[in-house]
Amino acid sequence: MDSSHDSSDEDYCSDEDGSKGIANRAKSKGPLIEEESEGDSSDEDAAIDSDEESESDEDDPSTKESHQSSKTPRGLCRSKVMATDSGCKLTVTFNAIGQPVGENSDKFSSYLGSIASEMVPLTYSDWRAIRKGYKDLYWQSVLQKFILDEGRRTYALQQIGRLWQAHKSRLRGKIRIYRKKKKDIACLKPTDCDLPEWEMFLKQMSRRKFILKSQKFQEMRENQELPHTCSRQGYARLEYQMQKESPNPSCKTRVDVWCKGHTKKSGEPSNNIVAERMKKMKEIRDSVASDSFNHSIQNDALSQVLGPDRYSRVRGKGAGVTPSKLGVVSQDKQMVTQLQEEVLTVKKDLVQMANSVNTQSELIRNLLDVVNTQKASD
Repeated sequence: MDSSHDSSDEDYCSDEDGSKGIANRAKSKGPLIEEESEGDSSDEDAAIDSDEESESDEDDPSTKESHQSSKTPRGLCRSKVMATDSGCKLTVTFNAIGQPVGENSDKFSSYLGSIASEMVPLTYSDWRAIRKGYKDLYWQSVLQKFILDEGRRTYALQQIGRLWQAHKSRLRGKIRIYRKKKKDIACLKPTDCDLPEWEMFLKQMSRRKFILKSQKFQEMRENQELPHTCSRQGYARLEYQMQKESPNPSCKTRVDVWCKGHTKKSGEPSNNIVAERMKKMKEIRDSVASDSFNHSIQNDALSQVLGPDRYSRVRGKGAGVTPSKLGVVSQDKQMVTQLQEEVLTVKKDLVQMANSVNTQSELIRNLLDVVNTQKASD
């Protein structure tokens, strides 16, 4: 390994605010070759699989475009990863599950994508292998532009890992198109990627183990039958928008969000298979009385039609949401609803007591008036 990369993690995060000059940005990428992970199996690594496996994921609006879309794909989003004046930092709103929604959420996601493509080396095959010191730097880069508490670190780093995998997947797709045309492939090299890193990235693609895995997951992806229409909005922001526009936000379930996320602007389903699935979901929901409708993800219309969710995944909720996390949020919501009902009951009781006291006070005043009148007449 190059001795210039043997310094400790702290060398890359030594500034008080974690900022780096443009001239030192190349250093933040760390070594080109994959190092052994330092054994930190934290939550920010748990949801990120190896990059070969990422190509087999179901269509996830928060990480990549639908593979069956006939639209011209959007270009790369470039946000300069550099220090930002603290007075210009942006606030980000998060939903109950911890996903960014509302104002500035799109800028937040774009900035995480820029960090993923500009600061994380292409040559690592696994997000978990990247040293903690470099991840600390990525987090400090986020804090330079957004006002976030430490509790958002896990989500931000997990999302950078997903966007980094999606970035590499797009690059590989373009490389496969040109195949052995070296001049054309050389033009695909990102401007922030040096030549040794790019050559190592191309060399990794030629390994037999990678080719076999890649072919397997490409076939799995081609067999996906349910393309979404969310683009980069994602399920979380879509659900937030639907709730904001609805007079009764609590009635919007993940089935509604999934159906909306697979519907074109014209109002038609994304394809015939999706149309059949939506029809079955509607039949299931219509067959159940609205007051007894089951909102549980284990047995709702989406699970009955598409089958159980994959391990640690929840359809219609976006990346990073697990059944256990959703269960905790649901319990919290139930507790909040119960507490709100109890508060309303107490308020009603207090109003009734106040009315009763006022009535009794009025009776006492009337009795005193009668007594005083009788005394005066005597």
